[in-house]
Amino acid sequence: FQGNVGQKNGKLTVHLPKTAGSEQASADLFLRVPFESKLQIQAGLGGVTVKGSQSNLQIRSDLGDITLEQHSGDADLKTALGSIKIVDCQFPAELKAVTDLGSVLLEGPLAKRTVLESKLGDIDILLAPEAAYVLKGEINLGSFKSEVPFQGRKGEKLIEGIIGSGEQRGVLFVKLDLGSLSFKILHDKKED
Repeated sequence: FQGNVGQKNGKLTVHLPKTAGSEQASADLFLRVPFESKLQIQAGLGGVTVKGSQSNLQIRSDLGDITLEQHSGDADLKTALGSIKIVDCQFPAELKAVTDLGSVLLEGPLAKRTVLESKLGDIDILLAPEAAYVLKGEINLGSFKSEVPFQGRKGEKLIEGIIGSGEQRGVLFVKLDLGSLSFKILHDKKED
């Protein structure tokens, strides 16, 4: 590795050398940070995975997937080209997950205010049976299907109503330009 790593004002920066012809440069970073650290991550090329953090989080990726697991705190996630996967997280106030080209998969509870967007890709949400949210959605070209109870109306492009059958926990805003929106029931994970 002949890159340059710098640290200033709590910011870690990694610069890889310029390559010529068929040469390639890459770096895999594994960082351990204090449990409650506020994280702002920006990746130009490559995936970002965050596990077990407890703080507010912001991730930006130009080209690469974002995976968030066992996180507790608000999150603002955006990738230009890549998918977003969110599993077993707790968002007290807000979750925003936006991808220009890629899918969004969310397994678990939503925030009081959740915004999910994809210009080209599907959005799949697995909800616990006892959860319910106000749904305000727009699907320009695609489909809507739900195994979770839905009470409301679905027009040509707009969807409004209540998704789920339990206590209302927040509002879900969904925008899809080209892709499908699906809701499934999240079953408890059983230990083997």
